[in-house]
Amino acid sequence: MVTMLEKEEEEPAPEENPAELGPLELVDYIVKRHHGFLRGELPRLHEMAARVARVHGPHTPSLVTLLEVFEGMMFELAHHLMKEEDVLFPAIGAMVSGETAGIPLDGAIATMMDEHEDAGRALQELRELTNGFRPPEGACNTYRALFAGLLELEGDLHRHIHLENSVLFPAAKKLAGI
Repeated sequence: MVTMLEKEEEEPAPEENPAELGPLELVDYIVKRHHGFLRGELPRLHEMAARVARVHGPHTPSLVTLLEVFEGMMFELAHHLMKEEDVLFPAIGAMVSGETAGIPLDGAIATMMDEHEDAGRALQELRELTNGFRPPEGACNTYRALFAGLLELEGDLHRHIHLENSVLFPAAKKLAGI
């Protein structure tokens, strides 16, 4: 019996479903988990993409295109995160506190959703350029790590966008009465 209790203590608690969080808690979760992930991964992946394009791009031009698409997406995401954290998320927080949003919420959400679509298109292009994030046989470690990182980025960004589009934004619209 004691052994079973000790084993339970060692096992991590199941992660709570972020879709069940209230708007403020969900904003906090998104900023810490997903925005934090992007801030750490985008520069790391950029460095690898630049190296792979420089070394292998002369004989595999799609790697140069991959770098260009990635840089465009990285630039857009940096601005997107800033707009969410500096404008939209504080407006949602204000509404939760019973105050006015201070911005036209429907327009801000529509803009964010359009930018999510842009990110989705960039991810799709990266997927196509990398043959489904599958490096060629004999690829170097950096090449393989880049493709694995891009696959992880794709999954995280899809979860991130889903939480915003399908959970947070509808909750915010409900708070605003729109």
